[in-house]
Amino acid sequence: MDNYYKIDNINDIDLQMLLSDYIENFTRQKLIINTTYDKLKRIEIRFNKRNIHHLLGFHKVQNNNATKTLQNILEGKLTINVIKKHHNYGEIRNRLLNYNFLHKCFINKEIKLCVIPKGKNKNPQQLSVVFIDYYNDINMLIGLKLDYSQSYYVPATMYQINDSNIYNRTPKTRITQIEWENY
Repeated sequence: MDNYYKIDNINDIDLQMLLSDYIENFTRQKLIINTTYDKLKRIEIRFNKRNIHHLLGFHKVQNNNATKTLQNILEGKLTINVIKKHHNYGEIRNRLLNYNFLHKCFINKEIKLCVIPKGKNKNPQQLSVVFIDYYNDINMLIGLKLDYSQSYYVPATMYQINDSNIYNRTPKTRITQIEWENY
C-alpha cells in the first residue's frame, strides 16, 4: 500500500521520479468516491499526467503549458534546482513537499470528509469538491473541478491553506467509500 515515491526533504525531490510515480499511481484507473451528500453521492475522478502542471504549481515557475512542462521534466531540463532559483519558488515549495498528500487521500484513503462548496460567492476558485488535510502541521487542500464534459471531475489545484480559508468554514460531507476502477 505504501509502495510509492515518498518526499521527506525538498532537496531530495527528483521530478522525473515524482512524475513517474504520479503516472503509475493515479492515471491508470479512475477513482470513485461515494459520499453522504444527496446531490453528489458519487464522485468520479480521472487523473491525467498533465494535471500535475497545475497541481504542483509548475505554471508559477515557468511560462510553459502542461505538455512542455512534462517534456522538460523528462528531458531533465526542469529540476528541483532550477525551480529553487525562480522568484516564485516559495509559492510552490509546500506543494512539492506535500505531494504525498495525494497518496494519503486517494491511495491510503485516510481522508474521511470533503467539502462540496455551494454558491459562487463563497467559492473563489469555482472548485466542485475540496479535500483538506487537518492532521498535519500544514493544512493542504486538493481541489477538483468538473470536466468540460460535465461527467467526471479532474484535479485542478493543490496548495497550503490557513485556518481562515473559506473552505475551512464550509460544511463537510462524509466520505463513505473510495475505490479505484478500471476505465
